[in-house]
Amino acid sequence: MLCQSEADYQDKLLACGAIIVAQLRVKVLEETQFTCSAGIAHNKMLAKLVSGMYKPAQQTVVPSSSVQDLLASLPVKKMKQLGGKLGSSLQDDLGVETIGDLLSFTEEKLQEQYGVNTGFDHIIYLPTTI
Repeated sequence: MLCQSEADYQDKLLACGAIIVAQLRVKVLEETQFTCSAGIAHNKMLAKLVSGMYKPAQQTVVPSSSVQDLLASLPVKKMKQLGGKLGSSLQDDLGVETIGDLLSFTEEKLQEQYGVNTGFDHIIYLPTTI
């Protein structure tokens, strides 16, 4: 059996995606003389995050097993949607500096502090293929 778990299977898909993106980045460089960075992850937020962290002209893959470590040391202000007032409020009210610090709080504690309607997206996103 090639994949021991669903995470193994998903990480193999990321590896395939990384090969395709590497080929695209080479083509962009050949045809435009411009370099580009890329992030490959299981969701757009993580892919965009690592693409911005590792520039210029780099490609970063985030397998499932690395997500927790990546987020644990990530400064709150670097996380999308937490760079403004909400991020400042989290830092001031709760004394958190990293996403890892924030993860030590329960959902109930955060709802108590900020309300139940803050930050939860009920929209269902369906994956699309190219």
